[in-house]
Amino acid sequence: MVLRKSSDYKSALLSAASLFIAVFSTVSFIAAGQSSEANFGLSDANPLLMPAVGSYQLRIITPSVLELTLITKKDPDPAKLDTWNFVGSRGGTALPSAAEFNVLAGDEAIPVKAVGFKRRALYATVKHRDLRVANYLYL
Repeated sequence: MVLRKSSDYKSALLSAASLFIAVFSTVSFIAAGQSSEANFGLSDANPLLMPAVGSYQLRIITPSVLELTLITKKDPDPAKLDTWNFVGSRGGTALPSAAEFNVLAGDEAIPVKAVGFKRRALYATVKHRDLRVANYLYL
C-alpha cells in the first residue's frame, strides 16, 4: 500500500479501522477477563501515562507498514504469556500467517505481504511484581 494523494491517507485510515476490527476477530486481541466497556486504547496525548494491561493501539508507521500494539503481563516463572505468545521456548517464532489479516482501504482489499513481531519489557517493579510487556505486530 503506497500513499500518494490526500485521499489515499483517508483510505489508509479506513484501512486501519478495518484492520483493527479484523485483528479483534482473528488474533484474540484483548487479554481475557477485561471488560469490553472499558477503554483500553493507547493514546499519544499523554506518552508518560503507564498503559494498563490489555491496552492496544494501531499505528500507521509508513504508507505500507502498520503497527499493532498490545500490552500484556507476565506472571512469575514458570508461567507463560497467555496472549500473543508467538515465541516458543527455544526462541523460534510461530506468527500468524499474512492470510489471517484483512486490510481494507475503503472497499478495496489490500493483501498483507509479511508479518513481523517484537516484544519488549515495558515496566517492571521489584518490590511488588508488575511485569508489563509491550507486544508489537507489524503488517
